[in-house]
Amino acid sequence: MAKTSKAEAVPNARAFAFRDEMRATLLDALSHGSTYRAACGAAGIPWSTWMGWSRDVRNGACDDPDVEALVIAARKAFEAANVALATSIHVATADDWKAAAWLLQHRQGDPKARHDEKRARYEAEVAKNRAAGTHVENVRNVSDLTDDEIRAEAKRLLGVDLDDDKPRTAH
Repeated sequence: MAKTSKAEAVPNARAFAFRDEMRATLLDALSHGSTYRAACGAAGIPWSTWMGWSRDVRNGACDDPDVEALVIAARKAFEAANVALATSIHVATADDWKAAAWLLQHRQGDPKARHDEKRARYEAEVAKNRAAGTHVENVRNVSDLTDDEIRAEAKRLLGVDLDDDKPRTAH
C-alpha cells in the first residue's frame, strides 16, 4: 500500500509515495552498517523526506502508522549495527592496538572532522567580516599598552567618559 508524505510541511515539496519494498532495502542497509543517508539513497527515499518523517515521529506528529513503524525499526537497526561494529572492533583489539585507538577516537565522532568543521566556520566568519570591513587584522597584546592607551580604547569602545567620578556598576 503506497503512503504519501505531507508535502504541505515543506513549501514547494512534492508528495512522496512510500512502498513496502523500500522498508526491506532501508533496514537491510542500516543493519549492515550504512548511514541513514546512504540507506535512504539505496531505498529510493529522498533525504528531505526521511528527515521530515524522522522529525514527525520524534515530535509525535506522524499520522501514518507505516512510516512511524519504519522510522522506529530503522533506529533499532542502526543501533544494532553500531553495537555489532563496536563489538567487532573490540574483538580486533586483542590482536591490534590500532583497532582500540580507532574505536576510542570515533566513539563520539571523528575528532578531526569536528576540528575541521569548527575551523571552517571560523574562517567563513572571518571572510564575512573582512567583506563587511569589520574584521580586525592585527591584535595587540594588552600588556604592551599603557594605562592611558587602555583607557582611551575602552572609552572609544564603550562610548563613555571614563574620567568622571561617578560610581560604576557592572552590567
